[in-house]
Amino acid sequence: MKYFTHVIVPLLVILLLASIFTAATAIKYNKDRITGESTTQNSLTAQNISNLTNINPADFDSIVKNEYSLSSLNAKEVQADNQLSAIDIEVASDLKPSSVTSRYVYSSANDATYNWLMTFTQLSNNFTRMLIPKEDYLGQLTVINTKLWKFNFVTALQIAEKNGGMKWRENNDILGIRLTLRHTEPKNWLLWTIEYKGKEGNLILRIDANSGRVVDEDTPTTIN
Repeated sequence: MKYFTHVIVPLLVILLLASIFTAATAIKYNKDRITGESTTQNSLTAQNISNLTNINPADFDSIVKNEYSLSSLNAKEVQADNQLSAIDIEVASDLKPSSVTSRYVYSSANDATYNWLMTFTQLSNNFTRMLIPKEDYLGQLTVINTKLWKFNFVTALQIAEKNGGMKWRENNDILGIRLTLRHTEPKNWLLWTIEYKGKEGNLILRIDANSGRVVDEDTPTTIN
């Protein structure tokens, strides 16, 4: 009986403590694993929404306004009658806001040879300015009626996404997206032309810059 008291009881206590420690360790491991999985999932979710297809387009309004204001000021310093005639946006395949390159194109009734171009790069936060022959880039342009320009390129992209662009991306290896705002022949409508560029071909959608409707050559637009 004395042997049982001095040996067996302490041994049982040790085994009991060991079991409690093991259980506590397992609980901590599971908690850490679940927390880690949750953190990873949140990170992936953040990555999924961090692109131009689902950010708030208004987040880009101030950027576009600043670029337009600065480019207009510089264009008129070069030639007083330079006026905005096109906006040409390039978006890389990752569709991130930092991948955007924006070009503001100005034309003058007194210059039949050149357009004036100012390019902004979001990634480097720099800009360049240049004269470019009309025949080399976008050709002859009509001055943009800015009263018809109701939304920025992010909104245009998101409209395109809902009208076939997203489905096209899901089934194609995308190289990038180009969005161009200009008056378009034959009826001189102000349109956003969105071109999805892929390895096997392209998808082109046109959106009325005034109403936001997807249009084709025979669809009338609403002009306010």
